[in-house]
Amino acid sequence: MDGGKAHLSDFGLSNVMAEVRNNSFISSTVGGAPRWTAPELFHVGTDISAVPTVTKQCDIYSFGSVALQVISGRIPYEDIISDVQVIMQLIKGSDPPRPAEPMLSDAFWDFIVLCWSRNPFSRPEIDQVREMLQVLRYSCSEETLAANVVDYDKSAEKDVVEDTE
Repeated sequence: MDGGKAHLSDFGLSNVMAEVRNNSFISSTVGGAPRWTAPELFHVGTDISAVPTVTKQCDIYSFGSVALQVISGRIPYEDIISDVQVIMQLIKGSDPPRPAEPMLSDAFWDFIVLCWSRNPFSRPEIDQVREMLQVLRYSCSEETLAANVVDYDKSAEKDVVEDTE
């Protein structure tokens, strides 16, 4: 936190991919965090000596995953325990499923999916991300957020009652 404002950082782990030049597939992945890693960094091609390059587009993909976690409280591919299975989903082109969370509006989900575009050059630039977040922020009125929280509380209460019966 800096003056009450959150800052995101990769802690330098993105450069692990570029610096590690060995044949170990898993140890050369970005900080060992495939759930937040752009799929192109797991590219399986014919040139086995090629090391994928971390780009700004990779950061945008990761930002979409962080946004999912912040808004929904769910990590990407939450239903998959094994990171190897997550990597397989990324290679197959399967995005994380949308969690059923009332705070995750359709507009915000669309924003996250745009950040996850398979074509890195179809992902928004950081200035566009900033603009989209401003629009999303102001499109969520306090009344809408409060209604979503109340609905969420009621559904959670219902789940607790059903579990105790």
